[in-house]
Amino acid sequence: MIWLPVICFFLGVTSITIDLNKPVVRREIMGYLYDEKGNCFEVEGRPIETFTELKRAYGDEADITVTYLYAIDGSIFYNTPNGSRPGSFLKLYLVNTYAQDGKFNLLTSVSGNWEVKDSGTTVEKASLDYGCRGSGAMEQYGKVSVDNHFVVETGFTDPIFVAAGSAGASLTLELLVDGTDTWTFTAKNQLEYPTKIVW
Repeated sequence: MIWLPVICFFLGVTSITIDLNKPVVRREIMGYLYDEKGNCFEVEGRPIETFTELKRAYGDEADITVTYLYAIDGSIFYNTPNGSRPGSFLKLYLVNTYAQDGKFNLLTSVSGNWEVKDSGTTVEKASLDYGCRGSGAMEQYGKVSVDNHFVVETGFTDPIFVAAGSAGASLTLELLVDGTDTWTFTAKNQLEYPTKIVW
């Protein structure tokens, strides 16, 4: 097995920032697919659903759920021994849930699932990284192995001030292609914090 570092993971982000005190959902987040030779392919992830559930009729407490979809087209495999695959190759959904209280946010759970359309490809393993980073040295972080259709409760307890922190998750799949080649795909779901670096 060849482990391929995720080098271009933090590239290719478009934001729709308006209020510097509030996080926003990005129009797109790039995922990255690496083949067995280390070649990197960008895969665009887009928010397909954002749901807000108010905890009370009047106030700013709410649970926010953000879903991103990554769809890999089979044509990306043009340089494999069997050539390109027609149509959809893989779809991945990554869902984050946040508890929001005014200007404070907390990542409470991460869930997701994937569907492989190509008969010559299997998911050998999957790992999830998730975290909340506040100002100063405060950081909450977790990493677990997951199966398809997973739900992970973060267990985080310290909300972060949204203008001085970041929160999100990344999911990495190890793919066995054509029975011999190991590819990795990493997708991300993260709120944008306009004035600070992202997690």
